[in-house]
Amino acid sequence: MRRRLAVPLAILSLVFLTAQSPAPDDLLQRGRDSYRSGHYADAVKDLSAAADAFLSPAKVHAYVTTGQLPSLDKFETAIIYLALSYSKMGKDADAAEQIRRLNAAEAIAPTFSKLAQPAAPAAIAAAQREADQRVAAARAIAEQEDDLLQRGRDSYRSGHYADAVKDLSAAADAFLSPAKVHAYVTTGQLPSLDKFETAIIYLALSYSKMGKDADAAEQIRRLNAAEAIAPTFSKLALADIADFQAVAKRVAPGTPVPTSVATAVTAPTPAPQPAAPAAIAAAQREADQRVAAARTTAEQEAEQRIATERAAIQKAADEKIAAEREAIRKEADRVIAEARAAAEREMQEKIAAERAAMQKTIEERIASERAALERETQERIAADRLAAQRQFESNPFTVLRRAEALASSGQVDEANTTYLRLLNAPDVSRDAVAAVATGLYRTGDYRNALRALQKIGTFLRGEEDLRFYKAVALYETGSYSEAKKELACALPYIQMTDDVSRYRVKIEQTTP
Repeated sequence: MRRRLAVPLAILSLVFLTAQSPAPDDLLQRGRDSYRSGHYADAVKDLSAAADAFLSPAKVHAYVTTGQLPSLDKFETAIIYLALSYSKMGKDADAAEQIRRLNAAEAIAPTFSKLAQPAAPAAIAAAQREADQRVAAARAIAEQEDDLLQRGRDSYRSGHYADAVKDLSAAADAFLSPAKVHAYVTTGQLPSLDKFETAIIYLALSYSKMGKDADAAEQIRRLNAAEAIAPTFSKLALADIADFQAVAKRVAPGTPVPTSVATAVTAPTPAPQPAAPAAIAAAQREADQRVAAARTTAEQEAEQRIATERAAIQKAADEKIAAEREAIRKEADRVIAEARAAAEREMQEKIAAERAAMQKTIEERIASERAALERETQERIAADRLAAQRQFESNPFTVLRRAEALASSGQVDEANTTYLRLLNAPDVSRDAVAAVATGLYRTGDYRNALRALQKIGTFLRGEEDLRFYKAVALYETGSYSEAKKELACALPYIQMTDDVSRYRVKIEQTTP
């Protein structure tokens, strides 16, 4: 029994012995060494893991409870070397993100001034470059938005309404971009709302000038949605407010129109408008993001607790196993070697016997299956070929194409015989009968063509060519009076070709 338990116990001990992960201090030192040796990607990997360990959810929770966070200096050291590594890799945005993390850590307890690190100048320079880039980009975007609005208003006043619509649409989208709506949901402030409403007002006026009242009415609805965020229309001092209100009453008579400063005394107070769809959607997204963030934090805390418990179990297992490690390993090696040798011999004998029996069975089964499959394949091929031949011969359109091919090659009798076989077939469709009548008419078999046309019955609108064929067939078979009647009905609706003109003369000149 002791020898049987030795192998599982040895394997279990090896699992515990190899499950240890590097300590945060080791990760920090390894990351700093990788940075100094120029292996920046390795440095980022180790330093990120070290920073997460030094400021884990469990340690932040302990800080909230006790006011103490002993690992903050090590966290800031990891962040500093992360910023340096990202900077060396040309990833300035990631480096700037580390500076922001450093500032957040400093808000917990000023620690940076106590660190003897060479990293500060490079990190500060990276942060400054990132800040300058963001300020320049924001200034350029703001100037572009204002230029679009002004250019759109100038295009409207000069009568270039299509250009005005293009610039004002772009300006409106910029003034109420997803980022600005997100900022509004977070802060309750939307400074560009007056410019957005100005763009919407001139968009409605431009669409009205272009005769696009539906698009103009859509702008009135957008304005009301914006007013639901914050009443702004009454504060706008625009020279074209009166024109806008006139357009609004004309294109959207059922939609309430906000009042301006000039009309606020006499105009009734508009009914409250529902919250802007964009704001509602942004709020929903923000709520979803916060729920997801809370869930992630809870999961991380749970994982941290599990890791802590696992470390405690690991430590206890190490202490218990240490005294017997060598003995267990030797015993495991001996037992494993003996078991492996015996299993190898037994396995080779069984494999040889099974291989011989299996080979014989496989060969016999393959031969039987091959013969059966060959027979079944031949039978299926013969059945499919016969079914395809029957289907081909019974298909009306196939028969019609065969008859047309015979007629085109000069085999008129064979063509007529094929047409008549289809005409006499049961349950033949009206379209197929019409095609047979046309084919017999073209081959000159007027008697059978007349029979096919009579089988069609009453002609429908658009079948005047068939009526003409019937008139010719009647004429050729000696029924002159009926030919004249059919011709008179068909002539107003068919094209006057040489063939039609010739038979018209023939039929109209006959006497009953």
